[in-house]
Amino acid sequence: MSALALAVRFARREMRGGLAGFRIFFLCLVLGVATIAGVTSLAQAFLTGMAEQGRTLLGGDVAVGLVHRGATAEERAFLGRYGRVSETVSMRAMAYALKDGKEAERELIEFRAADSAFPLVGSVTLSPSLPLARALACSAQNGRTICGAVAEQTLLDRLHLAPGGMMRIGTADFRVSAVLVSESDRISGGFSLGPHVLVSTDALAGTGLVQLGSLINYGYRIAFAHPVAITDFRHDATKAFPDGGWEIRDRSDAAPGIRQFVEQVTMFLTLVGLTALAVGGVGAGQAVTAFLDRKRNEIAVLKSLGADGVTIFLTYFLQVMAIAGAAVVLGLVLGALLPFAVQDLYGSSIPAPAHFAVYPGPLLLAAIFGLLSAIAFAVPPLARARLIAPASLFRDLVAPARTHGALPYLITAGAAGLAIVVLALWLAPTPLFAAEFLGGAIAVLALLRVVALALKAILVRLPRPHRPGLRLALANLTRPGAATASVVTALGLGLTLLATVSLLDATISAQVADNLPERAPSFFFVDIQPDEATEFDRLIAGFSTAKEYKRTPMIRGRITALKGVAARDAKVASDSKWALAGDRGITYAAKPPEGTVITDGEWWPQDYSGPTLISFDSDLA
Repeated sequence: MSALALAVRFARREMRGGLAGFRIFFLCLVLGVATIAGVTSLAQAFLTGMAEQGRTLLGGDVAVGLVHRGATAEERAFLGRYGRVSETVSMRAMAYALKDGKEAERELIEFRAADSAFPLVGSVTLSPSLPLARALACSAQNGRTICGAVAEQTLLDRLHLAPGGMMRIGTADFRVSAVLVSESDRISGGFSLGPHVLVSTDALAGTGLVQLGSLINYGYRIAFAHPVAITDFRHDATKAFPDGGWEIRDRSDAAPGIRQFVEQVTMFLTLVGLTALAVGGVGAGQAVTAFLDRKRNEIAVLKSLGADGVTIFLTYFLQVMAIAGAAVVLGLVLGALLPFAVQDLYGSSIPAPAHFAVYPGPLLLAAIFGLLSAIAFAVPPLARARLIAPASLFRDLVAPARTHGALPYLITAGAAGLAIVVLALWLAPTPLFAAEFLGGAIAVLALLRVVALALKAILVRLPRPHRPGLRLALANLTRPGAATASVVTALGLGLTLLATVSLLDATISAQVADNLPERAPSFFFVDIQPDEATEFDRLIAGFSTAKEYKRTPMIRGRITALKGVAARDAKVASDSKWALAGDRGITYAAKPPEGTVITDGEWWPQDYSGPTLISFDSDLA
């Protein structure tokens, strides 16, 4: 009979004793695998959902964004060659409730005007249900043209309005036709500062809000009339309008902010799961050692009867891996069920689309991590037992043999640990962060082991207590074969993980609080037009409680070239590409603002009138 077949028979018989001694190892492995499987499966559900509904989320196949200006006739003609085009105009504005024709409550809103083709893909849900064109239609009332508007319920509550009520935006009055329940492309619009209001582009001109210098975003959705490669569209658009300042997004990445958030949270929680596996791994090593201590007599008898080291190793390795396999299976089941549990508990409140299903990829990844963790921590004590002579086994408890296992076994354990690290780095969207996290975990593990051994050495040298209970307790901590070092390491690593997560939350909160000015402004105004500045200053000066009032001019612009190289072709770090994508806020000042630190060069004179100069953030530079 081969060594493997004999080991399988012995292992099967040994397993009749159950999980005695392996419960902590089993539970830690289940927790780690379930965390990795659940988190990655949930992330896959969101990413798959956004990919499947990318066209709906974007409102078309391609979205082109412009700031300050609308597309020219030539640009519209270019877009029209690819298919149907819809235009939207977005800005922030103030909405006033009209009571008896007079302005009453007011609220900051996200104001959006859409043409008759909107939405090209997806839908706008209103309450009561009626066609969008009808809800936004204009009609003559008392010699004036009143257009319809749809607004979110939040705004109507704050303005104490209901469908049929009147509100003023800019210089135009609107009739609230219905409640805006949802817009299919809302998720791709990014951050919102207020409730959404939707009107027609025909009604926009009457508001007086479209002025030179106003911060207005023009969006164009294109639904392709025939199959077109996104790369071809981008190339043609860049070639036709190299200085157009277009921001182009496509259906494959309709909500980049949400995608990045999902990927980063997934990476962090996966690393937390790996740390849980490390805690379980330390427990696994101790559990295997304790298990072998209980099996010392059996191992000695087997070796005395001629069992070789390979048979001994395989017998107990198969038992450990059988327990690990059961833990992995249970963890995979729990992890696979997590997305469905999230769907049942929070399905109606999740803003991003998700395709909840069982994804084999994340489950396979979690299983690999779990089994590699078990191998990395279980092989060394098993390899040590393989080399101990039968006579040494009987006295190993009081006089441990100084052996650490054969080199091939230790290399195998090290390779399993290295594989975990490499796999985690390869899959992480931010390898540097993952490397720092794993490096910190390994350093903490090594430090805790040193501290545990030092603590044990100190306890050995302490004077013996007079009380029998304390003396026995101290002796039990320092006796040969005591699990003091392993327990301290495992508990320390677990507490370190909990402390790290808690401190991260506290640090982020404190950082946000510390970065706020000591005296944060009570009000912040934007989009004050030049012809309004003097009157606005006078208005603020009329409030005796208004202190430290500052008004800063701001325009929008984009970086078109770096050192003579077009921005689109410039080679910059991945974490700085955002500065070249779209437009940036630009302000100007005759003297450095308070708190400015000049790291290189000097500020221009207050009466400077020469060639255009710029002050640039040093980190970004």
